Amino acid sequence: MNDKIISAVDKCIEIICSDFKANPTLFFTENDLVCYFYKLLQENFPVKETLDKESRKHFLIHCEYPTPFKCDMEKDNFIIKPDDSRYKRGHYDIVILSPDFIRNESYSLIKAQTYSEYRSRVLREDRQYSPIVLYGVVSKTRRCPQLST
Repeated sequence: MNDKIISAVDKCIEIICSDFKANPTLFFTENDLVCYFYKLLQENFPVKETLDKESRKHFLIHCEYPTPFKCDMEKDNFIIKPDDSRYKRGHYDIVILSPDFIRNESYSLIKAQTYSEYRSRVLREDRQYSPIVLYGVVSKTRRCPQLST
């Protein structure tokens, strides 16, 4: 299943790149691109949701999902930093979570809002699934000069 999900994401990346190159004036902001990409993913995904271990439904695709680590995301950086550093967690613009991860955890852990709980319970070595994030997208408009014109 993970291979089908990753292929669907790759297809959506191709579509959004093609659409942007053909009609860049459709997109005023980075958020326009993120929203459009989310729409494409929802339309092209082989599976959109799954149940957690408490039988609650979850989408696989989320916006502004926190990274499972602290990092430096200033300027064009995306550098993982140690847990005891002054840095905070970053956020993916769009993330596709592994269905296995969702099926094996509770809502509070999947949501990943409490870093200490997430680190101790989800990022443990003995977990039954891998990976947690199948695809994480962070857009950097500074790398795309067409957006700044």
